[in-house]
Amino acid sequence: MSSPRLRRRHVLVFFYALTLGLLLLPAQDKKAASEKLTKGPVIQNVQTDRATITWVTGKPAGAIHKAGSDDAVNVSESEYHELELTGLEAGTSYVWSLNEGGIAAKASFTTAPAKDVPFTFVVFGDTRTRHEVHRKAEERIVAEKGSFVLHTGDLVSDGLKSEDWDKFFDIEKELLSNIPFYPTPGNHERNALVYFRYFSFPGGNGHRYSFNWGSVHIAAVDTNEIGDSPQARAAFLDEEVEWLRQDLTRNKRPITFVFMHHPLYTAVESRRAHAADMAAKLEPVLVAGGVTAVFAGHDHNYQHHLKSGIHFIVTGGGGAPLYDVSPIPDITLKALKIENYVRVRIEGGLAKIEAFDLEGETIDAFDLSGRK
Repeated sequence: MSSPRLRRRHVLVFFYALTLGLLLLPAQDKKAASEKLTKGPVIQNVQTDRATITWVTGKPAGAIHKAGSDDAVNVSESEYHELELTGLEAGTSYVWSLNEGGIAAKASFTTAPAKDVPFTFVVFGDTRTRHEVHRKAEERIVAEKGSFVLHTGDLVSDGLKSEDWDKFFDIEKELLSNIPFYPTPGNHERNALVYFRYFSFPGGNGHRYSFNWGSVHIAAVDTNEIGDSPQARAAFLDEEVEWLRQDLTRNKRPITFVFMHHPLYTAVESRRAHAADMAAKLEPVLVAGGVTAVFAGHDHNYQHHLKSGIHFIVTGGGGAPLYDVSPIPDITLKALKIENYVRVRIEGGLAKIEAFDLEGETIDAFDLSGRK
């Protein structure tokens, strides 16, 4: 895979946002007719007054052939685009088009509400393999028509392989262009630079970020081992934990969710030692921060644990091969070897959580109350 070279950043400001269905046409340089959309568009960072769209295009960059041969191979150069739309109205639907730039691409989204109104969002993860299962999960999630989607990591099998990203963006095309998408990196993303080029993150840091939606605060943390030495990896995790502590201290929303790739409690026995190490660092911060529930992936199944007053939900059933489950005595409420996704319905200070298999059957359901 060729290394990323350029990310163009565009900023478009609306001093007066129009009504439902407004067609947003950002000013674009004239593009060569041969330039093509290769990935995206992706809707991200949606707030009450703004949203970010990312996409990737490929343009001709000459040809190469062996000396003395006439068999040339065309070369394409990737360009990474990031467009921030500001000055929008809260709780309003918009449609964005790239047609003016000569590329057939559209995206739609609804900005976050200014008031505390009911909404839903969806959580899923581990979409890296078994593409027919991944596609089925994507279709189910699109049909939910949630306000946004959280992905718990392992989007692809190998973040360093371009063909894996090609498949991901092909399967997720409808979801990414119509529902705000918030991922956290899994170990299979391999901390690849391209992951941080394809997506945009609140605050600009793909390892850790947070955002608010109505009565809910959501924080994402990278639980991977990042660094070239044990000391560097330990320092990275310490930074993540301290950032989360400060973020949760500032948060005043009644309902708080944290999502990450690696679970702190697992029904996969071979992974319990690593999970315990993570829990020792993170759980005290989660408890002190009044976290309502934690979503994770990594384990390819569905799990629901209750510990220290926090619900720990594992939803890693988006396509990767399934793992056997072994419930943890006293804390496991549900553990199933099954493909799945989770829908969360927010009504004021109440979160209605329901997990589904990919046939649409409910496999778990429970209500959580936010702090007063």
